[in-house]
Amino acid sequence: MAKGVADKIYRELKSKPIEILAVVLGLASTALITYNTIVTMQERKKRAELEDIHKEMTILQYQKLKREVDGNQ
Repeated sequence: MAKGVADKIYRELKSKPIEILAVVLGLASTALITYNTIVTMQERKKRAELEDIHKEMTILQYQKLKREVDGNQ
């Protein structure tokens, strides 16, 4: 089905180079936007994971210091 659609589009645009260029640029633009969205989502996920690790490390450090203080009293 996709090949049939692609063939139909090709037949309609083969004599219209400006329109072909516009379609190609539109597709390239869409691909770049999609890629940037995916990369941004991955970066946000990594940042959230790092923040979670930092919070956990802070809690562990607090607990360690508390044990040391409680042990010294």
